[in-house]
Amino acid sequence: MERGSPVTLAVYANQDQGQQFGSQEQMFREIAQLAAAEGFDFFILTPGFSETAIEGYRLVATGTRMAWNRERVNWPKITFRRLVHYPARLHRLIQKEERLLEQQSLLLTLPRRLGNKWRTYQRLQKVSSLRPFLPKTAILRQGARLLPFLDEMKDMYIKPVLGSQGSRVMRVHMDAGVITLASSQMEVCAFVQNDVRELERTVSERLSGYAAVVQETVDLMQTKSGEPVDLRCLVQAVGAGGEVFVTPIARVGMRDHVTTNLHTGGKGFSCKKLEEFLCVDQVDLWRRGVAQAKTLARKVFDQFQHEYPPLFELGIDLAIDRGGQVFFLEINPCPGRRMLRQVSRDWRTRSLARMVEYAMLAARGNQG
Repeated sequence: MERGSPVTLAVYANQDQGQQFGSQEQMFREIAQLAAAEGFDFFILTPGFSETAIEGYRLVATGTRMAWNRERVNWPKITFRRLVHYPARLHRLIQKEERLLEQQSLLLTLPRRLGNKWRTYQRLQKVSSLRPFLPKTAILRQGARLLPFLDEMKDMYIKPVLGSQGSRVMRVHMDAGVITLASSQMEVCAFVQNDVRELERTVSERLSGYAAVVQETVDLMQTKSGEPVDLRCLVQAVGAGGEVFVTPIARVGMRDHVTTNLHTGGKGFSCKKLEEFLCVDQVDLWRRGVAQAKTLARKVFDQFQHEYPPLFELGIDLAIDRGGQVFFLEINPCPGRRMLRQVSRDWRTRSLARMVEYAMLAARGNQG
């Protein structure tokens, strides 16, 4: 970059009542250090920043420790969206501010509206090479009956179209006239097939008015102990020419839990390490599945980067079933780093370094 005022680099994130930025606190401190080494003026913006004279949080030395200090900042040239919570009272404000950042800054994270699960499915359905990897999926509109979906799928997941961290995800299974409903936040409930209204009322209450999709359950590959396994591929752009870096992480969920998400008890492993937990006859299927999943993740990322060219990264969740078939599950526009930390601190640090390096490329390409 040219000499003069440093380029402003910001993260748009939630504050937390305990640790200042919650589970992302340590990650932001590391990004701040990496950004400072590259000469960026790095700060964090929180919801409501646009209603002041633009104030943000910089990491500064206070005595013997580093702390976040709230102070006046310039409008960011480069921004990463890292919001993980969307309180109802702040919905409109956050929507407005995300639009402002998209319009007046170079936002390198997929806008939340483009992470809508139903729109994602519709977008990928149009790509003939991706269509075979999509499980049967449909939109669940408010007031819609569940029985037609159950009659067709028998076993399915219900997911909020804009949800994350496994929140409000439910699994519904029908067998021999009995319907079971389970989620990571509630006990398993059973309903008889001829009284679906109670099931629909429970699902509606759980969704709290959020739109949702229904997705046919994939019979996930399992460990020797019967724990479900799926994949998170962190796909990051690493050059101006479309080059990407894919980091696949195996996620092992708890037995009988609805998701493998780390926020619901899952654990992350390297794909090589996971082979130790599989039956011998599953290892080759797993290896081939991981290779195919990495290729699929690249293709999915390409679709979103084509639509939203500044895009830096996506967390892409994929499944490998017991027969080795790979399926796309969903995208996470703001993937966390806890899984990487569980597997390798170096992998985690490198993923954050790529973030700052890409911001540098974007700043150079957007000068003037």
